[in-house]
Amino acid sequence: MLECQSQVDSMDIQEVHMDSFPYFPLWDSDNQNTTLSEQNHLPKQRNQKYWTPQEDKILKNLHKDLGNNWKQIAMEIDGRNASQCFQRFRRITKQYSVIIDFYLQFRKKWTIKEDELIHTLVNKLGRKWEQISKYFKYKHVCGKQIRLRYINTIDKTIRKDPWTKEEDLFILNFYLQEGSCWTKMSKLLCGRPENDVKNRFYNHIRHQYLKPEI
Repeated sequence: MLECQSQVDSMDIQEVHMDSFPYFPLWDSDNQNTTLSEQNHLPKQRNQKYWTPQEDKILKNLHKDLGNNWKQIAMEIDGRNASQCFQRFRRITKQYSVIIDFYLQFRKKWTIKEDELIHTLVNKLGRKWEQISKYFKYKHVCGKQIRLRYINTIDKTIRKDPWTKEEDLFILNFYLQEGSCWTKMSKLLCGRPENDVKNRFYNHIRHQYLKPEI
């Protein structure tokens, strides 16, 4: 507009013609209808759905049960995908170790020699997980990870036979009465690691015996 004004000032008033000005469409009724129609076809801004305190609480509880299985967690929260759940959990907990664990579980697999060493150390030192983890400083693992590896994979008392209907009903009744206490269930189900119990519930029992809304 400043450029147009300078052009007008430099002209003689009597010599001003409409062709000297740039074209601006007038806002009449016909043009208004066309413009509004064009606006309706413009991409609309996505309405952001903010996380509620209840969703945050559900997210934390699901992470306790399912760990870093973000796809499974997202299936339990309506309108959220795996990436949103992961980003939200990182933000509300500020535990950047979660990110490290998420990638290390794919980058550094346990070897047969490491499993044998854990088994030997448990026989020698007992279930002193933090003390055993000192032998694996190069792997950057903590006592909790050593414990989970032992009770879910290395322990010779682990049962690999098919699950029975009696075991499924026991897990179901225990869950309905006391919630997701997988460690307690595991102790009562001889030879069934807590991780196996948890997976059995979410992958089979919940779909087989519980209604969808639960």
